[in-house]
Amino acid sequence: MELKYDSWNGFIISHIVYSTMDIFKHMSVYKKQIGGSHYKDMKIQPSEFINKNKLLFAEGNAIKYICRHTHKGEVQDLEKAKHYIDMIIERDYS
Repeated sequence: MELKYDSWNGFIISHIVYSTMDIFKHMSVYKKQIGGSHYKDMKIQPSEFINKNKLLFAEGNAIKYICRHTHKGEVQDLEKAKHYIDMIIERDYS
């Protein structure tokens, strides 16, 4: 943390202010959903979890479909999740 002294305003904690602004800038992306509202009520949107954990495409899609099946695609979404899990098994363990 960097502290600077300004004779007019006292101490300025510039690093913390910048970091907080930067966090809010990135968080706003996850509040927006195009097409539907099946992720809006989740505490953590699948896309945020997937991106912050740097997951691969197939892992991310499996998580996405598992998270939304009760609100959107039902059994079909679970079948899609299984399909992506099968891709992971073939890619990593065959």
